[in-house]
Amino acid sequence: MIPPSSADPLDPVSPAAPLPRPRVGADPLLMEVAWEACNQVGGIYTVLRSKVPAMSTRWANRYCLVGPYNDKSAPVEFEAQPPEGPVGNAVKALRELGVGAEYGCWLVSGRPHIVLLHLGDLRARLGDIKYRLWTDHGISTPGDDALLNDVLAFGEGVRLLLTLLADAEAGRRKIIAHFHEWMAGSCIPMLRRDRWPGTTVFTTHATLLGRYLAMNTPAFYDHLSFFDAEQEAKNFNVQAQHNFQKP
Repeated sequence: MIPPSSADPLDPVSPAAPLPRPRVGADPLLMEVAWEACNQVGGIYTVLRSKVPAMSTRWANRYCLVGPYNDKSAPVEFEAQPPEGPVGNAVKALRELGVGAEYGCWLVSGRPHIVLLHLGDLRARLGDIKYRLWTDHGISTPGDDALLNDVLAFGEGVRLLLTLLADAEAGRRKIIAHFHEWMAGSCIPMLRRDRWPGTTVFTTHATLLGRYLAMNTPAFYDHLSFFDAEQEAKNFNVQAQHNFQKP
């Protein structure tokens, strides 16, 4: 039950096989969540692509990425597959909740499994998402930032997916969710409040606030120890994004 709070040539590697059925004491699943997964919009895309072969070798079919569906990149980089295994079953359950989600493999070296979420189906939930972020976590989110709205919609889809997956795997398999940057991590506060039973890992590649400060502050490193992060986030109007990156 979901809690209320909550194009390069193809390489010759064969597509990933369906995830195996879970068993008692099965090895953990690793879900890697990133705005740039199968979505070439920034440097993290290159980070993900470069690490996938190693991750696929180490984790095999227990590794799956999650990203937003992009109608420009998905037709080139994504191959749909019948949703099977633990993640595929969670995708089917997510669809039953009215949230569009694609399951298949990312057509890069290693051919990892990937879930792509349709943000349009989640935007209707923005009012509730923003209300919960404010009342439960004190995170204020402006209403006129299109990118932030999409990020929040993506986060809600990830929360629902991970909750469904954890419910189905309870007592059988551990789940690790690795989030990249604030654009993937908006659901982390809600997962913690929901007491989601998996393990979360958050990687910040270069904080948004840090980039603003470096670009706008002469002798940045000389002043680094004197910055008030909360005040500077307010000055640059990135308070919400900054709050998603706080430990």
